[in-house]
Amino acid sequence: MTRFSLSIIALLATTAIARAGIDASPIPLENTATVLAVSPEGRDAVLITTREDKQIHMAYADGKLQLRQENADGITHSEDAPPPAKTIPGARPGRGANTVESAWLTQPTKRYVHGILGDNVEAGALLVRLKDGRAFEYRLPETSVFEDIEPRVADLDGDGADEIVTIRSEPELGARMSIFRADANGLSLVVETPPVALPFDWILPVGAADFDGDGVGDIAVVISPHLRKLLRIYRFDGKTLENIGGGTGFSNHIPGSTTLTMGAMMDANHDGLADLVLPSADRRTLRVVSFAGGALQDLDNIPLPAPVATAIVPVGPLLVFGLENGALYSLGQE
Repeated sequence: MTRFSLSIIALLATTAIARAGIDASPIPLENTATVLAVSPEGRDAVLITTREDKQIHMAYADGKLQLRQENADGITHSEDAPPPAKTIPGARPGRGANTVESAWLTQPTKRYVHGILGDNVEAGALLVRLKDGRAFEYRLPETSVFEDIEPRVADLDGDGADEIVTIRSEPELGARMSIFRADANGLSLVVETPPVALPFDWILPVGAADFDGDGVGDIAVVISPHLRKLLRIYRFDGKTLENIGGGTGFSNHIPGSTTLTMGAMMDANHDGLADLVLPSADRRTLRVVSFAGGALQDLDNIPLPAPVATAIVPVGPLLVFGLENGALYSLGQE
């Protein structure tokens, strides 16, 4: 069995780094500083602590995790086009590597009162901007909403064009995963999973890869992360979705949170296939699972001193995340 090392990251013992034109020395945090969030930003990850005027940038260099601290007003961000009009509160753009420039959730509405993402404002439309300058919007009927914040954009079927993955919800049937595609004819719905079939129940995608090794892309999703806590793997051939397996006892979301990446992928057993790293049902254990050959297998179960509370962010070969007790941890292979 592949074994993993779990290390607490000492926030008071940082190391100077020099990369990509940056030569920074560490600024020690106060003893009272605790982790509030971990999020990706470019090639690094950013750690938000109780010091509101500071952020910690994390990078992997010289075989170890290295940290530097900056004033919030001194941090540079990528040059993004302004968001479109009528985006939902807290909207974040999905970015594509091929045909899609950005995907946004727009047309705020309160017609679906659930609040799983912290408020009762959901999206009535999906807006996609292509890299050739065109933009298309897909509007939902009054009977459903997009219950999401950031669409996921990737070439799921390997044809060179990006697909857009988001979550559509309706009161009686709950949520379902929806896959869209934009082309010369506009923005269209390709396929959806069946609904979770419980009123106001939800789902949250984890990631996309060929998890079983059959050469066809798959999508991992946690169905009902607050109630039933089921992991499902769907095969996507460019036109259809097929449920090919999964397991129980997984949760990748906290009710009311806008963190949508409390799960990650890594090749944990070096078999050339992506494996999944997800919190257990109570978020007090990290489960590392493989779906090679079409069967879910636990590679490791790593107990934690407190529940996972932040995104799980890749930094080099490590996965970095925060716990409810305010500590920051990294996961790496021994």
